[in-house]
Amino acid sequence: MEYQGYMMATDPVCFAIVDDDDTRFATTYKGQKYQFCTNYCKKKFDENPQRYSRIPSDVNIGPGGASC
Repeated sequence: MEYQGYMMATDPVCFAIVDDDDTRFATTYKGQKYQFCTNYCKKKFDENPQRYSRIPSDVNIGPGGASC
């Protein structure tokens, strides 16, 4: 998402909008990058990434993209 020339991301834990260039609190899960507003949200995600991930557990991510 872009806002006034800045790339933005959504924190999957609390749904806060965060600056896509700010990678202080970020992680990668199943090839998808997730960014967080605070270390607290990152820790919550790391404890249970399936709960907060937008990728369903039955989706296979391969070189051609997602497939069910």
